[in-house]
Amino acid sequence: MDIILNKKTTTNASIKVTVNEADYQSKVAEKLKDYSRKAQIKGFRPGKVPPTLIKKMYGKSIMVDEINHLLSDSINKYIKEKELPIVGEPLPDNENQQNIDWDNQKAFEFVYNVGLHSDFNYDLKKLDPQVKYVIKADDKEVNETIERIQAQSGKMDSVETSEKGDFIYGDLKAKDSDTVQSITLPTNKVEDGELKKFLGLKKEKTVSFDIKKIFGGDNSLVATFLGIPKEEAENLEGSYELTVTDIKRTVPEELNQEFFDKVFGKDTVKSEDEFRAKVKETLETNFNAESDSLLTRNIYEALIDTTEIELPVEFIKDYLYILNQGKFDKEKIEKDYDLYSKEIKWGLIRNKIIKELNYKVTDNELRDEARKIMTNQLMQYGGGNFPEMGDLLNTLADNYLKQDNGKNINGLVENILFTKTIDFIKDKVTIKEKEVSKEEFTKLASN
Repeated sequence: MDIILNKKTTTNASIKVTVNEADYQSKVAEKLKDYSRKAQIKGFRPGKVPPTLIKKMYGKSIMVDEINHLLSDSINKYIKEKELPIVGEPLPDNENQQNIDWDNQKAFEFVYNVGLHSDFNYDLKKLDPQVKYVIKADDKEVNETIERIQAQSGKMDSVETSEKGDFIYGDLKAKDSDTVQSITLPTNKVEDGELKKFLGLKKEKTVSFDIKKIFGGDNSLVATFLGIPKEEAENLEGSYELTVTDIKRTVPEELNQEFFDKVFGKDTVKSEDEFRAKVKETLETNFNAESDSLLTRNIYEALIDTTEIELPVEFIKDYLYILNQGKFDKEKIEKDYDLYSKEIKWGLIRNKIIKELNYKVTDNELRDEARKIMTNQLMQYGGGNFPEMGDLLNTLADNYLKQDNGKNINGLVENILFTKTIDFIKDKVTIKEKEVSKEEFTKLASN
């Protein structure tokens, strides 16, 4: 077997592989013998099928499989040995493949197009000082959070007259239709300019409204309200009538020890002051996670912007199109190319850093990461007030690692390597803290 690299430009090349009969013949013969032993063909006893018949029936497909397997292994080995700076994976030259005569050829030539990236060095000294925003929760945010928790934990009571925030239950029909459906209208989703129509209503009252206007033209809300697909909601228009059958209002939980225990666990806080302090602490912990996320994003952008890497642009576009065949078209790839190229550059920089650190993800790290995911999932269902459950988490984590044919493991490895790289960079760059309000931070993060 011969493998030749033809470098066309600094970022584009082709690999030509010549496969001779001697390279695959013994493997094909071995497979044919195995088929002869196992084949069950009408008219022949097991193991007594003539080799010529087996070869006629399966010879071509076995040969193709063995050659493809040989090609994959050989090309990957060649790339690794030559340390080729490839992007993506080699792509078969379709014109070359079409000219292959599998029935008559004994020797074959295969051509693969490959994309290469330029050599590069990252320089953390080029990164400007980064800002870590410290977000303090003010009284307004604490009060709103407590009110929201009280409402979420509260019970629903029927009331006589509707107010803002109530849920209106009723029978709905379009004015030009006799079809009636039962609906629930959350008044807090209604546009301010339309809200007055739904205030002061009582049972059996009927109110008319424009289906689009009450939700400010938001088709997603219209779809949810009517229980129909969003695409169908886009085409709806006209007046509707709602006849009220019930009005329900959330009665918030009282601020007492039972409520404190429900939110934070038994006896974690024992007074309203302690509860408020714990809510403030929790908010600021969550704010800190958001701030870390923005810092990470800024470091990611800064490192990509300050590291020059030449990429095989057209090859990447072709590769993405083939890899995602049917999921999106070439126009989308063209539109989002900058995002793809950033991800590729980041991956190259990250791999270089990880290699320099000689870092390898351990089994314990994978298990710890899986435990975090399982803990978060359990938190969503149980609110966070759990007994000791180390054994359960270990079992769930181990099962998670075994699922999805290794995709879960690959995802965890990517997360761990990303975090390791960002932590390494954070240790090397200047990070200044700046205290801001949540409102100020939201504006900064949206830029």
